[in-house]
Amino acid sequence: MINKIINFFYKFLELDRFYFDKVIVTSLFFERAKTLATESYPYEFFGLIEGKIKNKILTLEDIKFTQQKSNTNRVSTIPVLFNSVNGIGTIHSHPNGTKNPSREDLKTFSKYPINIIFCNPFSKKNLNILDSKGNTNQFRIFFEN
Repeated sequence: MINKIINFFYKFLELDRFYFDKVIVTSLFFERAKTLATESYPYEFFGLIEGKIKNKILTLEDIKFTQQKSNTNRVSTIPVLFNSVNGIGTIHSHPNGTKNPSREDLKTFSKYPINIIFCNPFSKKNLNILDSKGNTNQFRIFFEN
């Protein structure tokens, strides 16, 4: 009975539009991420993920991109980007190859249900998909052919 009540309010408040347990990485999304990461190298790139959730499945569709080059090879997020684009998550590259999020990454991740760190070399196995707490293996991941 409790689950029915929770589900009712979840749908009534439209919170179910943010819930997913499966992620489909479209070939367009992957190729765009690979291009941005490669062209930005040796610097990081940062972008917001555009996607749609339907039936607990998130389909990654595109990336709204920004880059800010610095002496440290790190990118800092630009607040204007967050205010001007509705993104479902974040994506950024780690040219140094590490899959682990930094403390700065975790602060940004907490605002979004899905976050991606794309590590060098930029291949499917190096697309690290994390939740808002920086945990991996929270979603079933499928790559579109």
